[in-house]
Amino acid sequence: MSRLEAPVIYPEATDRDYALHTGPRFGSIRNPNPEVPPDINVPVDALHALATGIGGDLRIGDKVAYANCFVIVEPGTTIVIESDFGALFHVWSEGTMQWQDGKERSDLFGF
Repeated sequence: MSRLEAPVIYPEATDRDYALHTGPRFGSIRNPNPEVPPDINVPVDALHALATGIGGDLRIGDKVAYANCFVIVEPGTTIVIESDFGALFHVWSEGTMQWQDGKERSDLFGF
């Protein structure tokens, strides 16, 4: 179980039906000082994988991503995400995405 403590801001053009958080704001998403590091920094490469008793674990390629873990996918990598139970997961991107079949579609991350 994890919880987001900060306000959530969606791009203004986001369809209100896709706003997943309670009480979101809509507007410009900007970091006014991108050169300033965050107050809290989680060293994700140092986190240990811990199995849980809750279903919903994901298979990403040939690896299992347990609940409450981080998965880093390097740029240019193609992955397959599967689950036997169904799963809820959050993702973010620091750049544009490209669909594997080459078709033009919306970028899921708003780029």
